[in-house]
Amino acid sequence: MIGDAMGMPWEIMSHDEIINATNGKGVTSFHDPVQTRIRDTMSLRAGDTTDDWQLTQVVARSLIKNGGYNHIDCAKEHIEELERTTLGWGGSTRRGIERVQKFFREHPDATHEIMRHHTFCNPKGCGNGIAMKVSPLALWNALRFLKQPECVGISLYSHIMNLGSLTHGDPRASFCAYSVGRAIISLITQYLPVSKKKLGLLSEQSPALLFLQEIIGHTQWAEWDLEKFIPVTERQRDTISSRLKKIIEHNLVSSRKEEVRSILGVSSFAPESIPFSIATFLRHPYDFRRGILEAVNAGGDTDTNASIVGALIGAHIGVQGIPHEWRFFRKEFEEAGKIANALYDAYQ
Repeated sequence: MIGDAMGMPWEIMSHDEIINATNGKGVTSFHDPVQTRIRDTMSLRAGDTTDDWQLTQVVARSLIKNGGYNHIDCAKEHIEELERTTLGWGGSTRRGIERVQKFFREHPDATHEIMRHHTFCNPKGCGNGIAMKVSPLALWNALRFLKQPECVGISLYSHIMNLGSLTHGDPRASFCAYSVGRAIISLITQYLPVSKKKLGLLSEQSPALLFLQEIIGHTQWAEWDLEKFIPVTERQRDTISSRLKKIIEHNLVSSRKEEVRSILGVSSFAPESIPFSIATFLRHPYDFRRGILEAVNAGGDTDTNASIVGALIGAHIGVQGIPHEWRFFRKEFEEAGKIANALYDAYQ
């Protein structure tokens, strides 16, 4: 919620444009909208959120209501939000839910498989619309991992692929979301520290390197059937796992900020923004403020990148690590804590 609100005013602006607009200081806190290319959000004010938080709530509400992932209900929750507002929605998400809405009208007794076939037939759509809302599903599976660790990988993969089928035809968007989901699960179940010793640089056997290798391994597992959707030549050249490996190859955890955004990219193309967000988390695993601001000041898909960085750092350090003045900047921000408690209670 904070990442979305912090990045909203600057979305699609470049790093240089943000620096110029802030008189060389860069973004330091919440701000009224500055960008002028996305008309939807130009009338918002400091602290307002967009589709990142809106659709994250959709996934959380459906999990709470059903005691787990229910594909049909999650689709219907998306349709309700479509009818309420599409402020800030990406084209793939909006068109995907419009297709699902039409499909429900024509096939009111549709099954999961019929829905999936109908929506995955669109080959386009590799944006951030799945990864930006996957954190509630990851949190749910992190709780499940503590009791049934052997079931989580397949369960999370299946749910994310179904969630992705609603809106994004390119499966790489779902694989990116799976990378984020597995990262959140690992941070909660394995990497939560007993002291503030940094995850460390990418040296041999460092926690940061082991963490990255684990996420890359999970991502490669998810990509095993990628050739069903994408030609082998494209699969070999541009997988999510190969992009994640760039973090290690270029040692981007300790490189300059300029190198991180130039090598990985910061656009709304998920294979760019997800490796960038994971790298930015590893650069500031204990510093919510610095991680969020670095994601925003990099430019590009600022609200989504900051949302994902916030989800990762938050999973690592907990709510106590979020700056107090940010947590209570707006009365509406209390809703995030209420949803989190409801999610936990529903799982229990």
